[in-house]
Amino acid sequence: MKLIKIRNILIPVSLGLIISTNVFGQSQSFRCNFSDGISTNWDSGKPSTKRVSDMSEMIFDQVDLKKGTGRMIGNSGSETVQVLRGDGSFHIVERTPSGNMNTTTIFNPTQKYSDLYPVVHSRNMNLMSGPFPSQYVGLCKKLN
Repeated sequence: MKLIKIRNILIPVSLGLIISTNVFGQSQSFRCNFSDGISTNWDSGKPSTKRVSDMSEMIFDQVDLKKGTGRMIGNSGSETVQVLRGDGSFHIVERTPSGNMNTTTIFNPTQKYSDLYPVVHSRNMNLMSGPFPSQYVGLCKKLN
């Protein structure tokens, strides 16, 4: 009885790891487009949040989960970034020259969008006027 239970757990977990390794196994590139977002400012002394759709396309190149490195290409040029493996996802961490932190999480494709990868991009900026966090959602397409 215990053998059957262990097998029922190990087989799905093993398959999940194999699929995750195949999807995110070697150095890869992704083009991400964002459809919706929110941003918050403290200009009036208290948080004010609004919907935004001003996020441009981002490209992530040379994403290598084994080395934990990659390159982000955006409207301000390119930047070397840290890449961290997640459970069915990976996280891209950018630290700007001013010390602000931006993260992007690219998830495994869903069944509905088998060739597209859901993505969430979060910016946590500290401007002269105060904190200015924002978060955008969209889909990425694998380029290679």
